[in-house]
Amino acid sequence: MNDHGLYRIRLFLDGKWCNILIDDRFPCHLDRSLKVIKTASKAKTKWYEVIERPPEQIEPKRPDEDDDVRFIPFPQYCRSKSGSVLWAMLIEKAYAKYLGCYEALEGGHVHTALVDLTGGFSQIYSLRDDVELVASGALWNKLKEYANKNALLAAGSPARDVEGNETEEDGVMSMDENGIIHGHAYAIVKVTEEHDYSGHHQLLQLRDPWGVAQWSGAWSRYDNKRWTRRMQKRLNYRPEGGDIQGSSRFLPPWSRKNRNSRDLDNGVSEKAKEEQDNNEEGTFWISLNDFVRHFKWLYGCQLFNKDEWIHHSVEGAWIGQTAGGPPNQADARFNPQFTLKFEPAAKSSGNNNILLFISITNLTSTEEIVMRERRLEESENDSTNSSEDGFGNEKQAIKQINYNRTYPFMSLLLLDIGGKALDSHLVASQVVASTGKFKDTRELSLETKLPRTTDKTYTLFPSLYPKGEEGRFLINVYSSVPFNLQRLTTHP
Repeated sequence: MNDHGLYRIRLFLDGKWCNILIDDRFPCHLDRSLKVIKTASKAKTKWYEVIERPPEQIEPKRPDEDDDVRFIPFPQYCRSKSGSVLWAMLIEKAYAKYLGCYEALEGGHVHTALVDLTGGFSQIYSLRDDVELVASGALWNKLKEYANKNALLAAGSPARDVEGNETEEDGVMSMDENGIIHGHAYAIVKVTEEHDYSGHHQLLQLRDPWGVAQWSGAWSRYDNKRWTRRMQKRLNYRPEGGDIQGSSRFLPPWSRKNRNSRDLDNGVSEKAKEEQDNNEEGTFWISLNDFVRHFKWLYGCQLFNKDEWIHHSVEGAWIGQTAGGPPNQADARFNPQFTLKFEPAAKSSGNNNILLFISITNLTSTEEIVMRERRLEESENDSTNSSEDGFGNEKQAIKQINYNRTYPFMSLLLLDIGGKALDSHLVASQVVASTGKFKDTRELSLETKLPRTTDKTYTLFPSLYPKGEEGRFLINVYSSVPFNLQRLTTHP
C-alpha cells in the first residue's frame, strides 16, 4: 500500500516502456457493498459476501482491529475476493487512463496483454485451424519448449455457439458440458508427462483466473480412476483440496447462473474455506487430447536473454503512395521494405541453423483508432465484407465492420528474393515464412529456422490491406546469430 495513494505503473505499450501515474481511487457501486467475513478469529485473510445494500461510511482501521462485520464499498470493475490484492485494480486503472476510459477496456487479446506486462515476444496458435500442428505431435513439443524456457502460457476457450454473442440473451455467461467457461482465458501453469500402470500421460495444469473452474472430465477432481496414489504423489495433487467452489459470488451478476448449462455454484462451504491453501482456486489438470478438444487458442509469450539472442528493431509507416497494399497489387513495390543479412558462420561453429523470431506491432494511436472507427461507421452501408490471405487474394466474405475492430488488416512476409526490394508480383516459392493471412490485430509474429549460409540475404515485407490504408508499425527481430537489419530504398 502507498500512504500517498499514488502509484506508477510500468507497461510496455506501442513498442516501448511507459510509466503511467495513477491514484488509488476506484469506481464503486452505490447500491451494493461487500460484507466483511473472517474465516476464523485469528485469520488474516478476509472473505467478502456481496450484499444488495449501500456501503457504510467507515473510518480506516488496522486489519487486526477490524473484528466487526462491516459493509464496505464494492468496486465496479476488477476486484480481489480477499480484499488484500490491489495490483490488478491498479493495472486496470492504468490501462483505462492510457486508453481514455474504462469502457475502452472491454474485450482484448491474451497475447497482447502478455506483451504489455512483460515486453516479451508473443505467439498465438489456432488449435482448430492448424491441423498439422496438432496431428503431427508438434503441439506437445511446442508446449514443452515453452515450459523449458519458463515462458508464459495461456489458453482460450471457444465462444458459445450463439449468433453474434458468446452469452445468452439475458447476458448470462455459460459453460460447456465439462465445466469450461465459453469465450474465456485460462492460464497454463504446468506442462508435464508421466507414466503409470495405465500408460503414458501428457498433462497440462490450467487455472481459471476467476477461480470458479469446475472441470469434470478426465483428470478432474472427481476422477478417482486416474488419480492413483502414484499420480497424486508425482504431481503433488490432493483431490480433496481441489477447486474451491462458490467463487462465483465475486463475479459480475450476469455470470452467476445459466439456464441451459451448468450453474456456477453460489455457496462457499466451510470445508472449502479451510482447504483454500491446499490447491489454488480454479486450478485443474487436463489431458492434451481434452485440451485440444475443449480449447481453441494457445498463447505463448517468451523473454529473450540478451546474452544469448541478438535483437534489432526498426520503425516504419505506410503513408501516401507507400501504402501500396498487399504484394499482389501493382503499387506494392512502394511499401516499406527491409533487408535482413546474417553474419557468416565461423568454420569451427557446429551450429548450421539460424533460429529467427520476428514480430510486427501496429503503432496506431488511440486518436487514430477513434477516427478510423468513425470513418467505418460512416461507410458501413457501402462496405463489402471480405478477407484476404497473405498475398492479398480475396477469400470468403467474413469481414464485419463493428466497434471491436480497432486495427487495420496487417501482414508480414519474410522473402527470399536476394535481399532486394519486391518490384513485381510475388510468387509462393519466394515466401520463406509469414504471419499468415491478413489480420486486424495489434501484433503478429512468426518463427522460423533458416540454414546458415554465407551468401543469403532476406527481405522483410510488411503490408496493410486494402491498398491506401495508412498506419505506423514496429518490427522486432530476434536471432540466434548476429545480423544486420536495414531499410531498403523504394521509389514512389
